[in-house]
Amino acid sequence: MKPIKITVQATNEIQIALRAVNGTATAHTLHDAVDIIDLAKQAEKTVVCLVAAKARAQGAVLVHTSGDSVARAYQNSRKATTVRLERRSSDWYLVDISEAKINTEAGKQKLWLSEAQDAFAITELRAQYSIIKPAV
Repeated sequence: MKPIKITVQATNEIQIALRAVNGTATAHTLHDAVDIIDLAKQAEKTVVCLVAAKARAQGAVLVHTSGDSVARAYQNSRKATTVRLERRSSDWYLVDISEAKINTEAGKQKLWLSEAQDAFAITELRAQYSIIKPAV
């Protein structure tokens, strides 16, 4: 698919892309463009918190699979939606949408950072605490 810049102005384009994958399914799927916009906002907040600046957010990736957990007695798989969002120079882009099949497990989400972002996040975290040295 052609990457879509995630903005309110692109709501219709995102909606069409979701409908192409989900068809008429709405339960357990990402079926509304607002869901994608919310995921991008959440990802932006998380990444900027980790790397301490919007300028360092470029290159982060969020992979999210929709769906809620159900009782183990539910034997059938359910249709869900997996999306891949990428943070480019100034905005998040929807770069892939695919159908997923889930069973009793709920949907999942994973944030991917570059090695440089990881190193910066670790440095920022370690700056927030000191290690207590035991008395000898």
